[in-house]
Amino acid sequence: TGPGLWERPKGDAPAGNILEQCSRATPGTAHKVMYKLWRAGVLKHVISQNVDGLHRKSGIPAEALSELHGNIFVERCTRCGWEVEREFNTICPGGLTGRTCENGRCGGPLQHTGVGFGQDLPPKVVRRAWAECEKADLCLALGSSITVTPASDMPAWVAERNARRSGRGLVIVNLQATPCDAQAALRVNG
Repeated sequence: TGPGLWERPKGDAPAGNILEQCSRATPGTAHKVMYKLWRAGVLKHVISQNVDGLHRKSGIPAEALSELHGNIFVERCTRCGWEVEREFNTICPGGLTGRTCENGRCGGPLQHTGVGFGQDLPPKVVRRAWAECEKADLCLALGSSITVTPASDMPAWVAERNARRSGRGLVIVNLQATPCDAQAALRVNG
């Protein structure tokens, strides 16, 4: 039938490629370990910059998760704020999914919650993340360069606050060194 409306010209990345990759992705070892720690009651909350939905796919419920950069598989009504999670891939020009709100009689347009470069993070999610940091006695930073604010401020803040209390507060597991390595009670690099 020929190219679709949103197909990119030859030579460009195929339309929806990242969404397709994310929809096929499955939780990795780190996601599974975090879920087991959460289920055991050791891990209380996950603060993530990932938009791929893998924390939710691993079993961690939305209530125990602050997705700072949103989630491309969670849609929010632009009119009433109602949210729904979907399991399928959809191309979203401008973030609009082409679906409508099913909350009562709203019918407003749904938009994925993924935050693009240059867009503001959702204030409610950021406030929740900081509230969880205030309660944390340990921050476990997994697979993060710890360089993108405001998330990069959180591990150092938890480490500094808890260093005064207990001398610990931050564990970093990352392939490369991070700006917070000196503050970590334990680092696993490489």
